[in-house]
Amino acid sequence: MRNFLVRTIAGAVFVAVVIVPLLYFKPAVPFIAGLSLVVMLREFYAMNLGKGVFHIQRFLAVLSAVLVFAAFWCVRDFGMDVRFIAAAFLPLILIPLVQVTGSEKFQLDYLADLFAGLIYIALPVCLLPLLLFHAGEFDGVLLLSFFILVWSSDVGAYCLGTLLGQKPDSRKLAPEISPKKSWWGVMGGVFLCIIASIVLYYVGSLKFAPAHCVAVGLLISIGSIVGDLFESLWKRHCGVKDSGNFIPGHGGLLDRFDSSLVAMPLAAIYLYLFDLL
Repeated sequence: MRNFLVRTIAGAVFVAVVIVPLLYFKPAVPFIAGLSLVVMLREFYAMNLGKGVFHIQRFLAVLSAVLVFAAFWCVRDFGMDVRFIAAAFLPLILIPLVQVTGSEKFQLDYLADLFAGLIYIALPVCLLPLLLFHAGEFDGVLLLSFFILVWSSDVGAYCLGTLLGQKPDSRKLAPEISPKKSWWGVMGGVFLCIIASIVLYYVGSLKFAPAHCVAVGLLISIGSIVGDLFESLWKRHCGVKDSGNFIPGHGGLLDRFDSSLVAMPLAAIYLYLFDLL
């Protein structure tokens, strides 16, 4: 009972921290996003590298990720010259120098994990300002709509997967990665996410043609499922249950944003390809 209460309170606080700044307090958004970026990268590196190696390289990777995110934000919010984004990559360029001169020069598998974290986590977060600013004005509604679709997909997958997907004859989605996930869960997630996208269209949160809203819902659901499996794959590879313990009762922050890291860029690419952003 106590664990359920802790999970409920922590989940409610997490949702509030996401929703309130996007709708009512823009100045908090870059700080929350930057903090989330740092925490998720630290969790990812702790899973893959442990705690006793690559301290300088990790610092440079995280620093560069934060600087690139800040640069993208300043370009979109304050009209800073886009050329300054190049300077944010300087810490990243120093990593090869540290690698070839340091005592850990031959641990290249760690180096691969370092750059994997930047592609997997930092790149989607750094591109968030492209979704948050339209015609030079901040608008958190689209990003919030994306979060709602991700959550809808998770709820639909959990409900139908629990109801029908745990029967002995049910087909599993990827049993070698996550034994409990089933194709029933996929169908439940896709169905509820598409329904949510239609609802968001009618309430005015998704301001695209209905067909595009349905396509966004479908892509976000598929991306959510893949993102969840992808993080499960990393955790299985590292032999851990959770990415961390940042959120009481829920695990690490990466555990909460794993679906979004794949789903949101996928939906954004679709919208950009159709010139809707």
